[in-house]
Amino acid sequence: MSDAEKENFDGTGATTAVPAPKPTSTGRHSNGEMPDSFAPSLPATPAPQAPKNPPDRLVGQTIDARYVIEKRIARGGMATVYRARDTRLDRPVALKIMYPHLAESTDFVARFRREARAAAKLTHPGVVAVYDQGSAQGSSYLVMELIKGPNLRTYLRSQGCLPVGEALKITKEILQALAAAHRSGLIHRDVKPENVLLPETGQVKVADFGLARAASEVTAATTGSILGTVAYLSPETVSGAAADSRVDVYATGIMLFELLAGVPPFSGDSPIQIAYAHVNKDVPHIKETEPWVPQPVDDLIAKLTTRDPAKRPLNGDAALELVNQTIAELDPTEMALRGDTPAAPSAPDADLDQELTPTLNEVPLPGAPGSPTHRKSWWKRRRERKAGSALTPTTSTTPVVAPADGDTGTSRKKRGPVIAAIIGALVLLAAILTWFFMWGPGSFRPMVDVVNQQWPDASKSLAAADVPFERVDVFDDNIPAGNVARTNPAPGKPLGRFQTAKIFVSKGIEMLTMPDLTGKTREEALELVKKARFDAPQISEDFHDTVPQGQVSVQDPAPNASVAHNTIVKITLSKGRQPVSMPDLVGKPSQEAQNELTRVGLQPQVTEDFSDSVPKGKVISQSVAPNTTVHRLDQVALVVSKGPEMVAVPNVFGKNEGDARAALESAGFTVNVKRTFGDSKRVLNSNPGAGTQAKVGSTVTITLF
Repeated sequence: MSDAEKENFDGTGATTAVPAPKPTSTGRHSNGEMPDSFAPSLPATPAPQAPKNPPDRLVGQTIDARYVIEKRIARGGMATVYRARDTRLDRPVALKIMYPHLAESTDFVARFRREARAAAKLTHPGVVAVYDQGSAQGSSYLVMELIKGPNLRTYLRSQGCLPVGEALKITKEILQALAAAHRSGLIHRDVKPENVLLPETGQVKVADFGLARAASEVTAATTGSILGTVAYLSPETVSGAAADSRVDVYATGIMLFELLAGVPPFSGDSPIQIAYAHVNKDVPHIKETEPWVPQPVDDLIAKLTTRDPAKRPLNGDAALELVNQTIAELDPTEMALRGDTPAAPSAPDADLDQELTPTLNEVPLPGAPGSPTHRKSWWKRRRERKAGSALTPTTSTTPVVAPADGDTGTSRKKRGPVIAAIIGALVLLAAILTWFFMWGPGSFRPMVDVVNQQWPDASKSLAAADVPFERVDVFDDNIPAGNVARTNPAPGKPLGRFQTAKIFVSKGIEMLTMPDLTGKTREEALELVKKARFDAPQISEDFHDTVPQGQVSVQDPAPNASVAHNTIVKITLSKGRQPVSMPDLVGKPSQEAQNELTRVGLQPQVTEDFSDSVPKGKVISQSVAPNTTVHRLDQVALVVSKGPEMVAVPNVFGKNEGDARAALESAGFTVNVKRTFGDSKRVLNSNPGAGTQAKVGSTVTITLF
């Protein structure tokens, strides 16, 4: 069995069923009885050792007349994973078969199918693909992409810890997959190194999307437990509050801590201690024990693992942005920094075939027999590394050689009372601790329900119940200002005697001021919207007569408006002035031509001129040729006919022929002379007559006498 397969059984990556606290079973009841969920259990009798690699009856069988099982890869508390071959498509796959007893729960089967369908819709290069799901021989199964390569747990053990650059790169790729899931409304809920696979090529892959939810809901409904890996459980998950995408962000931050330090931040002799630490302690700064870690990385981990989910990045996208900012702040020297955690020794029977798809592994948590002991504490490991020592427990069965002086019996006699005293002291200490946490001041009681109460009433209720509390003012989209939005712990959940409850009082919906985006480029507008803390705006494009191409022409809401933080911002980018095809206007009436230009957005500029060929009032010419592409608001010059030019015929009566001819020709007429007598000298009359309007260039006949 490979290290990756064994990981499903050790305490460092165990997926743990955390008892979901009940209002009626937390702390001491009013009648003095001890609650069931915290009842002490008797030590379990060690079970006989099973064969190291017992044969699997399913190997070689065909599931659903399609999947031939070739080899068992891994086992967990809820399923066994096999390498199989899809005979229909002739490809290797990972076949996860749930244990038969789960099929007895109709809730689990329904949720399993629903979550499998949701996970199958998630397509991303960083997500292990789900191919098929069904049931056979009384068990539900899931068919997934088979990844060639170790999981992150196996790789981390082989390295001890990772350099800053590699740890950030892996974290970035994990968040890319989580961001895609969060955008699809899917929460992983069980992010841990066992569920992160490292293919031989390409980016890391995250497995088991959605399956943790199906398992958790059924486990909580049937056993009062919450399924999850205790080392990576968010505080709100442990306390029973509603979980959203921020639980994945928290787990990723814990995992980044572990990649750099070699161990997670919280540890203990039992999972309940670790779960308690997640709820009641801030994740310690990694620089406290790993001073070589660059400050931006320490700040990043602190932001990802903030206890208050309201102060944590909202989803994978927001967390990914923080990681990218951190990477940009580090130089190559800082990216190459690495701790001194030694690599774990390889198992002698390690399987070189590292194909792996992780499984959910359910282990009892608080006080239950069989709970795994967590890894050696981070602080203890750190002190040992500083001192250059390593604790290596011996498992040798070689007989002990007696001392040369033969005083073995005497030594045993001296050690006997000492050992008995130590055992007695330990038993007494265990009894005191049991009394303290079960019945004494350290016991739990249910949290008072003050949600949606006005603050004065809520504070009185808390004081009456002797609950120490801290008020935190927060914005809330649904709870009126001045009312309690939520509490930590949630109503009815366990509250320790020494624990201070946090009461989150609503300030109402958060209002933000809309920035002025008009005239800004796309990039400038996006940056301003982001700085104003709105979500990314909806962007459209349209033509605009005055705003240059590529700049914001319209925005909604208006500049400087005070609007709710979740308002959808809409901006329109200008495509410049709209192109227009020039119409043919020659010969059309002036007003009709002008109206047509105005209709398409052009501006007519009209002048008039005489024309012998174009009737008065119609277009003689246009400054832009027909069918030419112009743009709205361009000016187009039109020349409109005034008709033929007309001039009054001058009065030439009595003038001699020369003067009359000169006067008529200067007025633009052609002169024709008609004589009554051969020696006629003076003008008798003209045709057309004097004062008559005649077309310039026309002929005027004068008669001489």
